[in-house]
Amino acid sequence: MGEQDDLEARLDMRRRDEIGLLANELDRMVGRMAKARKRLALQNYAAGLAEMAAETLHNARNAMAPAVARLDSMRHSLRDLGLDRVGAALDELLAGTADAPRRDGLRRYVSLSTQRAQTAWSDVCAGLDEVNAHLSRMETLLERAETASRIKAPRERINSRELLEEALLAASPEKMASTSPALQPPGDSGASMIFEAPRATLLRALILLIECAAQTLRQACAEDRRILLSVGPSDSPGRPGVMYCIAMPGLERSTQDCHSLFARDDLSNGNASSTAHLCANAAMAMNGRLAAETGREGRGVSFHLWLPRE
Repeated sequence: MGEQDDLEARLDMRRRDEIGLLANELDRMVGRMAKARKRLALQNYAAGLAEMAAETLHNARNAMAPAVARLDSMRHSLRDLGLDRVGAALDELLAGTADAPRRDGLRRYVSLSTQRAQTAWSDVCAGLDEVNAHLSRMETLLERAETASRIKAPRERINSRELLEEALLAASPEKMASTSPALQPPGDSGASMIFEAPRATLLRALILLIECAAQTLRQACAEDRRILLSVGPSDSPGRPGVMYCIAMPGLERSTQDCHSLFARDDLSNGNASSTAHLCANAAMAMNGRLAAETGREGRGVSFHLWLPRE
């Protein structure tokens, strides 16, 4: 254990004497240490992301404030030029109805206004250069943040079925209202598959998919609102995998309509397609894939989340 840094190892001594009691207590202590280390790794990862986001927002705000102030100054400068009055003066000169003193006054006014407009134009050009510099700085900050955001979450050993059970329990009761989710009995080889993945990311994706299925059934006004959850092996040549399935047997959709479940709508409105789109991105980040498939004759739709089992 000390040499391999494996906190999953256990003595598992089935003895009833003092040595057995000591071994059992050591196993329990190592188990608590393993859980504590997992929590610490996730907390450090989350804290790092939060700190990165806070720093990015702070720097972006610092770059945005002078740009907004400069744009506001340019807006006032252009508005104060009074171009409508200059246009009226030019119309009067072109009409030829004004007497000589009036024409001289109009010419001076147009000349001074032209000079003011030239000054304002130079100021606007300089202002646009300043705003462009601030926007370039913001773009650099966002590029750095995007690069940093690609840091992968820590990978953990996961029991595939236990994680699905946890996701079902963690789903929002409000979002699951009027639906009937159920965990399907495990298959012969899908009861206790162990694999490594970013646990927090996968758990969140499963929760969102379950809630997305409930929302999809409500939006379709389906009479059968069962949501059947299952997990099992799904191996391709040379690449073993695990497949999570979230089935909606009461939903009727064509294959084309299934693809629309991943349409990238307004991601702030929380609709089913935007949620599925976010989950598809999470699957790709875990080197997996998310698909929606329809059953025979368009009856029943299922989300299939595949992940490598390495």
